[in-house]
Amino acid sequence: RLDSRVAALRLQGLFRLRSLRRLLRQRQERLRQRRLLRELSRERRRWRPRRLGKTRYEDAGPEVQLREELPECLRSLRPEGNVLRDRFKSLQRRNLIEPRERAKFKRRYRVKYVEKRAFREVT
Repeated sequence: RLDSRVAALRLQGLFRLRSLRRLLRQRQERLRQRRLLRELSRERRRWRPRRLGKTRYEDAGPEVQLREELPECLRSLRPEGNVLRDRFKSLQRRNLIEPRERAKFKRRYRVKYVEKRAFREVT
């Protein structure tokens, strides 16, 4: 009887070892997947422009013409876009210039309108 109990305990331990080994393998696989995802996101972040100021860099989409705007002859097609704006966006993308909103013109004083005597209408 004692031998059968010992054998049963050994079998239980053996099955338990198999399940523990399986659990360890699953956990290691999950950790490996998380590590890969973390490395991928770190690699993606490395090439994104950093946030230098208050505003975030927004990429200007490709400047294209609609079908209705295209000329009949493609030889007369002129390139779209602005070279200066493209260079400026490139500098912002490479973190050499801080991306900002355009400054709004604000008057310091309210404009006063004065009616001159010479231009007043005679009624």
